[in-house]
Amino acid sequence: MIVYFDTSALLKRYIAEVDSERVLSLWASASVLATSQILYAEMAATLARKRREQPQSSALIDQAQQAFRDDWESLHRIPVDDDVNRRLNALLIQHPLRGADSIHLASALLLRDVVQEEVTFACADLVLVAAAKHEGLLAAP
Repeated sequence: MIVYFDTSALLKRYIAEVDSERVLSLWASASVLATSQILYAEMAATLARKRREQPQSSALIDQAQQAFRDDWESLHRIPVDDDVNRRLNALLIQHPLRGADSIHLASALLLRDVVQEEVTFACADLVLVAAAKHEGLLAAP
C-alpha cells in the first residue's frame, strides 16, 4: 500500500492525538511512505509552536522532533516543481484549499499518476480530505 502523509496526519505518529493509532497502523502497513518536501518545514514549525505553547511538555516534544528527524529518510519526498505547480493551479480552481494543502494534494496526485497505483492520502483536515476524495484518492485515517 502506498501512503501519502500530509502534516496533519503524520504529526499523529509523534504526538498522541485522535487517530494516532490509525496513523501508526498506516505507517506500519505501507510499502511506500510518501510526502511533499514541504512537510519538513511544516512539521518543524508545528513542533516549535507546540514547544512554545506547552513548555511543560518540552521533553516529549523534543523526543517527537527527534523521532521525526529519524524517520525523514524513510519518506519518499516529492519536490515542489513545475509538475506540482501545474496541478495545484487546477486544484485551486475546483477546491477551497490553502497553499500548502494544495501542494500536498497535487503531490499525492502526481505520485498516483507516476506509479499508476492507488494512493492512500493520510490527512486530518476535513476540507483537504474532501478534495482528495473528489480527486479519486483513498482517504485515511
